[in-house]
Amino acid sequence: MYRVLLADDEPIIVSGVKYLIDWERYDCQIIGSGGNGRETLDLIRTRRPDIVVCDIDMPVLSGLEVLKTASEEFPRTVFIMLTNYHDFELARESLRCRAVEYLLKNQLSPETLEKALAVAKAEWENRNKLDQVNLVNDYLETNRQEVVGNTLIKLFESSRAVPVRDAAALLDGQGMLSGYAAAYIPLDFSALPGGGRLSGEETKRLFIWQKEIILKMARSFFQNTVVLEPDLLCQSLYLFCWDLAPGEWEKKLELFREKVCKTSAQITRLGITVLGTGCFRDGSELEQCGAAVAALREWYYLMGSEGTSGPRENTVSGREKTEGKPLGLTGAAAQLAGAVRSRDSEECRAVMDKVVRRITELPHEKIQALWLCSELYDTVRPLLPGDGWEDCFSDPQEAYRQIDRLATRAEVVRWLERMKDALSSVILNMSGGHTDIIEKAKQYVEANTDRHIMLQDAAEHVGISAGYLSTLFRKQYNQHFVDYINQTKMNRACSLIRQGKYRIYEISYMLGYENAYYFTRVFRRHLGMTPSEYQKSLGAEPPAE
Repeated sequence: MYRVLLADDEPIIVSGVKYLIDWERYDCQIIGSGGNGRETLDLIRTRRPDIVVCDIDMPVLSGLEVLKTASEEFPRTVFIMLTNYHDFELARESLRCRAVEYLLKNQLSPETLEKALAVAKAEWENRNKLDQVNLVNDYLETNRQEVVGNTLIKLFESSRAVPVRDAAALLDGQGMLSGYAAAYIPLDFSALPGGGRLSGEETKRLFIWQKEIILKMARSFFQNTVVLEPDLLCQSLYLFCWDLAPGEWEKKLELFREKVCKTSAQITRLGITVLGTGCFRDGSELEQCGAAVAALREWYYLMGSEGTSGPRENTVSGREKTEGKPLGLTGAAAQLAGAVRSRDSEECRAVMDKVVRRITELPHEKIQALWLCSELYDTVRPLLPGDGWEDCFSDPQEAYRQIDRLATRAEVVRWLERMKDALSSVILNMSGGHTDIIEKAKQYVEANTDRHIMLQDAAEHVGISAGYLSTLFRKQYNQHFVDYINQTKMNRACSLIRQGKYRIYEISYMLGYENAYYFTRVFRRHLGMTPSEYQKSLGAEPPAE
């Protein structure tokens, strides 16, 4: 049965309409009535009627306002409007808002209401059929877009082979292989403040926002375009454009790149790189297009943001390909495992240094580096206590997630350096070797208070990285190594001041400071007073010139 709602602020009218005809005879059921516009709208939202018989002139909200709002929220609901006046403008406005009938109350009869009800029921059926057709069309269009998108992604991703002939047939059938080109768009989350340390949900939200920005801009530059996300890592996008006029792609791509990078820097603050292929003529060049995208992806891995413009000036044709070479690291994982088993921290670092050197110096494919990182981690993880690792390495799931997200060679090198330091830390903990390294670093500082000492200097002296030394020292003394350097120098400064032989500016130079002003700032920070105030607190006078 059709669900009918009555709406009028005059109870006598509501009663009259309710009993004017036998509603069940017309397969209708009265489900309620509203006494003003607001109440009527609330009833529509909660009870979802199929047909509303509504007075135009009601308090709080007028019938026209109810009609307009309900038509937007519930487009299948059909309205029959009632009024006391024969107002042509009101009638036209209500019909424009998709009401099916406009009835005068003083001329209302069973016949006119039955006729209006028949029209309303027919209109309700038409709207429902149209909605069903639209749903089917939407589904088919969504399915078509998904198939096309998946085909392009498989074509661009070298790890997911797709028969080029089948892909060409599908894309050509959609009219997408005439004057077409693609771009690879990696996103750099490390450009964010704090190095891009976001939760998975925050990363996904920012990625979707960035995709919307890129899609909107692409549509303003290119008439036919699609933006694709290749995986769930939220690290990159593909842009595919077709029906390009000769020279259009090359001319517009640079402008598109500049606008996307500038806008993203202001809005999402992500680092954006746009690397474009050349423009291709027809389906016979589709395989070449896929190869060009693969070349761009490998180029970005090796060069990072330094490769903003791609292997050549602006675009690549598909013939350029990075020549990957064997890394010559067969057996590196076994050597590392041997160093770990023998608790040889120096050998461990030597093996990792060799790995880093090969990754840095030799051109290779990204998959080689990621496979190597996984192999090294898989080999040594069972050999070490989990609680000794840094958090990012103690949790295998997090470690593998980080490996998957390594987008460039520079990121791979940083990950390997962190793993080297983490391994050394665990091994030294197991062998009790931490103390020797830290004591050696402290002795170096104490012996060189007259020099401008940096963390890197001390780290090189003891044979470990600066980051690793900083981590070890902070764990043992709950103090930054740089603060220890300054503290040692301030202790020496106090000793020199107590001797009464030197002026403040002389002491600052003796301790390796470039000027007395900076020396005074450091002294105040550590002792809560200036060198002159400390001198006076001793009752001493500065030495005579």
